[in-house]
This record gives sequence, C-alpha cells and structure tokens, in this order.
Amino acid sequence: MLLVALSGTTVSPQDRSCLNRTLSLVAADRDGNLITDLHPSDFEATIHHEPVQILSITPDTRPHRIVIVLDLSGSMGTQERVVFIPALLLARTRIPNSSMALLAFDEKIIAQADFSDGQPAIVEKLIKLRQESPAQRRTALFDTVVAALRLLPSPSSADVLYVISDGADNVSHTRFEQLRSQVTASGVRLFASLMQGQRHPNRSLTPEEENGPWDLGQLANLSGGAVDTPLARGLPTKPKENEAFLEGMREFYRTMVQNDQMQIQLPNAFYKTTAWELKLSKSANISPKNVSLFYRKSLEPCSK
Repeated sequence: MLLVALSGTTVSPQDRSCLNRTLSLVAADRDGNLITDLHPSDFEATIHHEPVQILSITPDTRPHRIVIVLDLSGSMGTQERVVFIPALLLARTRIPNSSMALLAFDEKIIAQADFSDGQPAIVEKLIKLRQESPAQRRTALFDTVVAALRLLPSPSSADVLYVISDGADNVSHTRFEQLRSQVTASGVRLFASLMQGQRHPNRSLTPEEENGPWDLGQLANLSGGAVDTPLARGLPTKPKENEAFLEGMREFYRTMVQNDQMQIQLPNAFYKTTAWELKLSKSANISPKNVSLFYRKSLEPCSK
C-alpha cells in the first residue's frame, strides 16, 4: 500500500482480479512420460523480469473437449491414407472425462461430427472418408481452426484443438496473425501431429509448406500445447516398432487431457499480450535437462 501511495496510482478491483490467473501445465520427461505430484516450490517464474508467485498446482479434473482437425487437402501429397492413422487412434481411444468432435477439410469443411454424436460416429466418418478417392484441392487450415473454436462455447484450457496436417495453408481468408490472436485469447490449447517424412518425393515444398510446421509450432507453444511428428520415419513395420509407436501416441494423447491447473499471481497489471517464463527451481527434485514444460508462453492483457 505504501508503494502504491508513493507512486500516486491505485489498483482497481478489475486489475486485482487480472493479477490472478489459472493456467494449464504439463511436465514430461525425455521419454514423454508425464510427471505428476508437482508443487509450487518446484518452479519459479518471471514476467518483465519480476517474480511471479505460483500459488497452487492441482490436477485438472474439468471435462476435456477435443476437436480433431484433419487435413485432407492436396498438400498432404502421398499421405492421404496415412493421415488417418492419428485421427483413428484417438477416436478409438476411450479417455475418461473427455468428449470429441471432428472437422475434416480441404479448401472447405468436408465432414463434421459434433460432441453429441459420440466417438463411434467419428470413427465411422473417418473410415468412410478413408475409403473415398482423395481430391487434390487447396488447404483452408486457418479458416478450419477458427471453425473448430466455434464448436467450443465458453472455451478454456481444458479444451484442445488437435490438428493433423503439414501446416500449409493457401486459401484461407483468416490470416495467421488473426488466428494466433484468436487461439491465444480463447485459452484453448493447440496440439498438432505434423505429417511429414515421405510426402512430396518429386517436387520442392511451396513457401506455405515450408512455413507450416513453424506456424503450427508457434500456435502450440503460445497456447500451452505441443507438436509431434509421429510418422516422420515412416510406418512401423516390426512388432516392437509398432508397440513403441502406439505407446508414443498414447503418451501424446495423455498430454492433452492429464494436465495440471496452475494458479499464479502476477506482480502488476499489463495491457498488451505479454510473454512470461516458467522454469524448474533450484530446489526441485527433477533435473531441468530431463523435463519439458508445456504451458502457454504468452498471457492475455488485462482489460482497460
């Protein structure tokens, strides 16, 4: 109070509420295994070089909603059948306290299943799409991600957009900067399986395809999600390879829904989107070299 009086400013009730944030947090070891039983003392955080107080870390028990966003456009090249593998694996996985929806697209949305339809309906639609001849159409990835956000009334960090794509976009009306703003403002976390590796053997990548992985990685990083490349080495052919592939995908899915909620208190109000840093503290019983932290790297501004 003395500091406030000396500065000649006051902190409004709105600013006080803005200082307290609840965010999603996932910690995983180098093998992708989730680390549980985390405590505030395990971390330290800063924003504008000032310390951020970590008040609590608790398991996120809210219902999780996952929208599968599946790219079936011509830019997927020879992956038109392989691209269904991550989507079908997730749709066939029973995840407690979770529901799923589907948007499959090329230059427009070509198939949709809502949360009320259930996972069997998603599997049925995916199998039907897989049996159809692929069309070599353009890619409206950004517009489709915006449409996926609209499937999530009152979005929060318990919600997930799972994008299966090469990240290229060449027809959307939505610009990447607009998409980034909408994703971060929603609080939803974006995860992506990048379909790379064997595609496009006979031609060079377009600028959109070159930028695609970076764009998806930026959205995932800012929102607290993650990116994997499940088939970068091709399809598994041996039993042990297949077992390792399936377990890796299951760990990736668990990252989407077995997160913690971290409550923090910021030192000051701010009025533009601002980056902050979270890292393991020196007193943590975990080596920083062995841990990856998934949390949203930018915070939305306080309302003026």
